[in-house]
Amino acid sequence: MKSISASILALLKRRIVTYLILPLAVVGGLALSVKPVFMRLLIDEFYFPAPVYHYQKPRSHAEAMRQDLDYLDKFPELDRSFDAKSRAEFHAGVAALEARADTLTVADLAMQASRLLALADNGHTNVRAPDRAIVLNRVPLRFGWFAEGLFVVRAETTSASLLGAQVQSIDGVPVVELLQKLRPYTGGNFERLRAYSPFMFESPDALHAVDGTWPQDRLVLDVVLRDGHETRTEVAALPPEPKSTDTWSERELAPAPTGYPGTWKTVLADDDTQPWVLRDPDHSVFYRSLDDGHGLYLHLWAISDDKRGSLSSQLQAILDGLKPASLDYAVVDLRMDGGGNYLTAAAFAKRLPNYLKPTGKLYILTDNFTFSAAIVTLAWLRYYGGAHSVIVGEHAGDREEFWAEGSGFELPNSQLWMAFRTGYHDWEHGCYTWSRCFWPNVFYSVPAGKLGPDVTVAWRFSDYAAGRDTVLDYVEQTEAAAPKTGPLTPRQTM
Repeated sequence: MKSISASILALLKRRIVTYLILPLAVVGGLALSVKPVFMRLLIDEFYFPAPVYHYQKPRSHAEAMRQDLDYLDKFPELDRSFDAKSRAEFHAGVAALEARADTLTVADLAMQASRLLALADNGHTNVRAPDRAIVLNRVPLRFGWFAEGLFVVRAETTSASLLGAQVQSIDGVPVVELLQKLRPYTGGNFERLRAYSPFMFESPDALHAVDGTWPQDRLVLDVVLRDGHETRTEVAALPPEPKSTDTWSERELAPAPTGYPGTWKTVLADDDTQPWVLRDPDHSVFYRSLDDGHGLYLHLWAISDDKRGSLSSQLQAILDGLKPASLDYAVVDLRMDGGGNYLTAAAFAKRLPNYLKPTGKLYILTDNFTFSAAIVTLAWLRYYGGAHSVIVGEHAGDREEFWAEGSGFELPNSQLWMAFRTGYHDWEHGCYTWSRCFWPNVFYSVPAGKLGPDVTVAWRFSDYAAGRDTVLDYVEQTEAAAPKTGPLTPRQTM
C-alpha cells in the first residue's frame, strides 16, 4: 500500500511540474526567480539516485553473481530509453544468466550486461567502455580505426615491434567481420560501436565471452607491419587493472601521457609536430589563427569547464579577439569530443557565425567519437551557421535523437558501473514536449535536421603516422583553391 501511494504521489508531482509549474516559469518569465526550485525539480526528475541495495555478504561466487544480476534486473525500470519489448527481453536475459550463475565469470557478466543494455538501442545506454575494461584483461597494445582499417597506435616496449602495424584479423576473424560480431554489445548507431570497439578487441576476456572457442589469455593477430611484412603473432594478456586511469579510445591517438608508465611507446611523438586535433588533450579547447587571421581553427576536446576556467568564458574570450564579419572561414573541430555540459557552448555556437564574412564558411569537423553534448553543439553550429555551415569528416557517434542525462548504477559485487538515462533529446526536429524531453531542451532546442557529414573524409593512417591530418588538410586545400565560392556541394565523399 505504501509503495502504491508513493507511486501515485510521484506521478502527481510530475504532472504538476510538467503542466503547471514549468509552463508558468516560461510564459510568466519566472525562470530566474524560481531558479532554485527549478533546479531542484530538474535534479529530482532527471538525476535521481539508483535505489540502495541491501544484500548480505555473499557466501559464494554464485551468490555474488545472483546478487549482481538481481540488482541489474532493476535497470530498465530506471532507464527510460527502454520500451516494453526491450524491457521484457532484458528481464528474460537476466533470468537466463541467473540459471548459470555458478559458472558465470566477471568477464561474462560484463559482456552480458553490455548486451542487455544494448537492447535499448540508445548510444548513452551502454556499459561505459573504460569501466568494463578495468574488470577484463587486455593485451599490451592499443588499437585505433583509420580509413585503411585497424592499427596499433600504442604499445608496451615488449610489443613495440607491432607499433603502427595494421591488424588484419584477430583469432582468425577479419577485423571487419569481428566488428559485426560485436554489434549486439553496443547500443546506438554503428559509429558508436566502431569508436569503442578497440576496448573489446584488446581484451581476450571480452572476445572469449562472445565466442568460447577463442582463447581467453591471449590474442592471435594477423598483421601487416610498417615495413609491409605480413606475420602472425600471439600477444599474451595482462590481468585486469581495477585502478587504471579512465582513458577513452580517442585519447590513445594523442601521444600525450594518459597514465601509462614510461615503458609504453606511441606512433607519434609528444611534441609540436603532431596534428592540432591531438594537441593539449587535458584541456577543453585548443585554437589557432589560420591564413594570417583570415581563418580560425578551434578544437573542443570536451564541452565542459576545465582548470583554465569556464568553457563559455574561454570561448567568449576567443570571439572577443575577433572583429565581426572578419573571417573567411572558421573550423570548429568536434572530433574526439565525448560531450559534457552542452550549456557551456550554447552562446558560442550562436554567436560564431556573426564573425564570418557574408561569403564565409563554417566548417564543422566530426568523427565517430563526436558524442552527446558535442552532437548538441554540432546541431547548434549547423542551425545557426545555416548556408555557411559544412560538416566534414565521419558520422558522429550517435543519432540525432537519443536519451541522455541520468545517474549512476553500480553492481554490488563486481562493481561494474553503468548509467541509466532519463532525458530525451531530438536535435533533428527540436524537442519541445515537457513530459518527454529533457527540460532545458525546451528552451535550447533547434530543428537542425540530419547531422551526417556533407563531405565524408576519414583520417588515413599514412597521414596520421606522418603527423598530418587528412580532414583538416582537406578543408585547408579547399579554402586555398576556392576561398570565396560559398558552401560546398553536399554529400561529397573522399
